[in-house]
Amino acid sequence: MSNDYPPRIRLSRRADSYLTRLVDDLIIGHVELYQLPLCLADLYNLGHTNGIESLRPALYQANADADRYYAAAFNPRSAIKPGPSYAELERIRGNHEHADQIDADNRRRFGDAS
Repeated sequence: MSNDYPPRIRLSRRADSYLTRLVDDLIIGHVELYQLPLCLADLYNLGHTNGIESLRPALYQANADADRYYAAAFNPRSAIKPGPSYAELERIRGNHEHADQIDADNRRRFGDAS
């Protein structure tokens, strides 16, 4: 496929002025899309489609965030109840010396919690 177009397509000043006014009138509602010639409507639809596609990842992320926030706000999970500490588990297992060592290390690191 050959590209017979220059790097920047130029229009006459009159055509450029007309298209600029047409775009402005589309934006403010003085002209409707059905009034455009098919070639301009195709160009408009191409731009619209590309614009939507460029925003699709952000839209998916926004919907996922909204779902996550909704679930967090209206479907709260029950609180997690802490189980026995590692030292308590070691005592249950019969490793009393190791449990005492863990308690001593925790007191040294974090201070006496009692």
